[in-house]
Amino acid sequence: MKEDYINPERGEKYPACIDLCPKEAISLKDVEQIGEEKRIDAVKRLFGDILKETEA
Repeated sequence: MKEDYINPERGEKYPACIDLCPKEAISLKDVEQIGEEKRIDAVKRLFGDILKETEA
């Protein structure tokens, strides 16, 4: 394939876009997993702020 890139050091073959994209842009998670992680992060931020307010 024209888009494939072969890493000579490891002999791996993968699309050239992997070298060009930032690692954060490439994910092997499905939509449900990403959504669950975002919800957990939001709850942690919300309760973290509330706990900081009560401690102060």
